[in-house]
Amino acid sequence: MSPLLYGIITFYMLMVLVRWAAPWIRIDLNAREWAWIRYATDPVLRQARKMMPDMGGTMDWSFAAILVGLWLVRMILTGR
Repeated sequence: MSPLLYGIITFYMLMVLVRWAAPWIRIDLNAREWAWIRYATDPVLRQARKMMPDMGGTMDWSFAAILVGLWLVRMILTGR
């Protein structure tokens, strides 16, 4: 079970990274072939943005917070 859980969490982390980098690598997340990434990551991003304090500026820190959180959960649950 541990390798499967490790893989699932890592895949979700990759989806969050793609979502963050999409504007720079010119991926249209509204296009049908990429929309699934937006649908999978939107609920978590919305919750993170609600929970995080307003830090000002233009940087969206919710992506970093989600990646760190997923990394910690993956370490705790899988031991790697």
